Amino acid sequence: MRQVHEHLGQELHLELEKLSDPGWYLEADTGTNKTVVRRHCKLAFSALKNAYSEASAAKEFRHRNWFRSPLTLASIQKQLTNLWDIVAENADSYSLTHAKKDKPQK
Repeated sequence: MRQVHEHLGQELHLELEKLSDPGWYLEADTGTNKTVVRRHCKLAFSALKNAYSEASAAKEFRHRNWFRSPLTLASIQKQLTNLWDIVAENADSYSLTHAKKDKPQK
């Protein structure tokens, strides 16, 4: 999310503040904010799964140690970087600001 907002010249923390109101989650499933958050979760879960799969292939792999290792975060970040091309192609649809603009006026 941070990379997308930086790419668009926006402040992520300002967009996240808008989510502090839990009412956004009560929107219908077609709500664009939910869609954006779900997209980011899918990317994050994919990166986590890929990093874990890569690490678990090693003979000396231990599940509990993987979570404790400082290399784990770097591995996940590498996986996210590999997914950047997917995000860049659809950067506008990953922006919470863009999602807010799509929201129907009352």
